[in-house]
Amino acid sequence: MKFQLIICLIAFTQFIFAQDKSVELIELTENGNIVLIAKNNSENDYKVEVKINLINAKTNVPSPVIATIPAGQEKKIAYISPENATQNWTYSIGYSYEKYFDQVNLITNDNTIMVYTMDGCGRCAYTIDFLKSNKIDYTEFNTTNNDANNIAMWQRLKNAGFDENSIRMPVIVAKGETLYNINNLPTVLEEKFLNK
Repeated sequence: MKFQLIICLIAFTQFIFAQDKSVELIELTENGNIVLIAKNNSENDYKVEVKINLINAKTNVPSPVIATIPAGQEKKIAYISPENATQNWTYSIGYSYEKYFDQVNLITNDNTIMVYTMDGCGRCAYTIDFLKSNKIDYTEFNTTNNDANNIAMWQRLKNAGFDENSIRMPVIVAKGETLYNINNLPTVLEEKFLNK
């Protein structure tokens, strides 16, 4: 009985760890070729980058391969085959992935004001109150439980040259500029939106 329990525990643990990766790369053999398949195990779309190193082998696509894998789906990434069947050949692969977001969400015109906020942020509430009381049109994007808003905010920060892992909220996009880590928030809001 104890032996069966241990086997069940090991199988369950392996199943849990196998499901840990949001995206996995599967290698299959098909007609003497290697087929690389990216499988998305998550409920989010992911962008995958696969680097392929070849010795006496060829592939049908240049490396690195970049592809978007929709949630819960898989996609063939590349075929690898020997250049000469009489010679030894080998390959190695490496891959990385990140959540995919629609670039359209990042397109704004100079008149658009976007405010990225989070729950429990007093500075965020102050900014929204300021814009409302001054009758300034804006769109709020709460990042607390919204992956798409959170990813879009970090992409905007990256595009603005920010390369750290934490940020002081809110993040404001206005007049073609991304404002973040704002020290004197009331003064900056007045200068930016009331032309003082």
